[in-house]
Amino acid sequence: MAVIGSRQVRKIRKFPKKKKVQWTTDGQMPDLQSHTEIKHCLLESYLEDWVIKLAGTGVRSTKTITLVDAFCGGGVYRDGTCRQPGSPIRIIRAIEKGWNAVKESQPYKEDLNIAYRFIDARQEHADCLKQEIRKAGYEKLLDRGICQVITEDFEDDFEMCLDWVQQRGGHSFFFLDPFGQADLHSMARYILNIKGSEVLLNHMFQDGYKRSIIRAFNQGDGHNHLAKHNIEEYSWLESFEELSIIEQQALTQDSTLAIYRVKSDAKFVWNFALLKSKDHIYNYLVHLSNNATAVSVMRQSLWKYNNLNFQFHYPIYGLGYCAKLDNREDFQLDLFDIKEQNHQACRERVLVEVDKHLHRTDGFEFKDVYARTIDYHPATREDLMFVSREEVISGNWEIIRDGKPICTSRINNRDIIRHARARQLVFLPEVSGRVHQRKRASRQSSVAQTKNSSLGQIQIPDVNLDTQ
Repeated sequence: MAVIGSRQVRKIRKFPKKKKVQWTTDGQMPDLQSHTEIKHCLLESYLEDWVIKLAGTGVRSTKTITLVDAFCGGGVYRDGTCRQPGSPIRIIRAIEKGWNAVKESQPYKEDLNIAYRFIDARQEHADCLKQEIRKAGYEKLLDRGICQVITEDFEDDFEMCLDWVQQRGGHSFFFLDPFGQADLHSMARYILNIKGSEVLLNHMFQDGYKRSIIRAFNQGDGHNHLAKHNIEEYSWLESFEELSIIEQQALTQDSTLAIYRVKSDAKFVWNFALLKSKDHIYNYLVHLSNNATAVSVMRQSLWKYNNLNFQFHYPIYGLGYCAKLDNREDFQLDLFDIKEQNHQACRERVLVEVDKHLHRTDGFEFKDVYARTIDYHPATREDLMFVSREEVISGNWEIIRDGKPICTSRINNRDIIRHARARQLVFLPEVSGRVHQRKRASRQSSVAQTKNSSLGQIQIPDVNLDTQ
């Protein structure tokens, strides 16, 4: 039994897998669904930024990265008359793009030590993937052993895979997208126990907690079920079915993230919902990490593909993509306004949450502000910097550096952020344009017009995805 970090790796529970062959070397492949395409686009976008952040910034930039696609499939999809690459090809392409960007700006950088491990239980899928990797021009990765294609159930390869990743060191990224059910909590827990690792997984909505919540309430054990998963704000609830669709989604999302936080031991857990319509969630992409910077980089990609409006009404907030919205003819006309409204609402949310923490303390280092509030808003570090600069400029907050208040718009990680002792306007020469003064009342408002619901602290907006 291997030891990963401080844990012994126990046998991972196996679930029955789909037996149908979906990929073959003679051209059999699944059709590309819109939610699958967005999932792959998010994956590729994040990994490109991930490599740039890891390998291209600072003196402590990494030299070793490892990527694991645990349920990789055959590497290709049919999109009408075209072919689109699957997750393994997109992973390779993203790393190549990101590293090329680093080399272009910093040609003196030493080459990265990169390795890929793609795992699938079916030989037909593995053979098809190897064929697609060669077609995509990455045959050297196979020939040199940089890219491994393993034919085995991931649960059976799990211990060996973790040993291999731990021995390599550096940073690792795991993509867990099973065909059916898998013990994703246990997998994530062991993976995150390896220093420098993170996980993006596909959590199926129906196979997750909706059924278990309904079953618990039907058996008269709903309150114990909610308390067990630290979701006590729903303690008044008598039946899951009495909730509206939006409220059911809120409860299911909250319970999903709460359970992943507990069972995976992840410091930071965030999700991205993939919806067919407002009443139909395909699945949640769930990102688990122990590094706040990784969360910020991931959120940059999530914001790119979010097309939902007013997503700031849950106790745990989220972003998402609805395929039905993308099919509307006037969607592109609305998209800019949606993004602007969401970013404004997001920054208002950041301000409220940071203010709460500042009221409880005499201030804390700027590098800790993001980690302390990260579970309560979908903001990136850049959003937090924007809000902080506005509050410093308006005189609501102040910066303490080396024990003294300073006038600056350039905030360092070690600077102390706190409420200003003496309220006054601070004019900073580095900042162009007029000084922004924020009315305190606006902090309690939201871009969305909300109404109080019976969910206590939760506010449910008047949202209709069909007519936005």
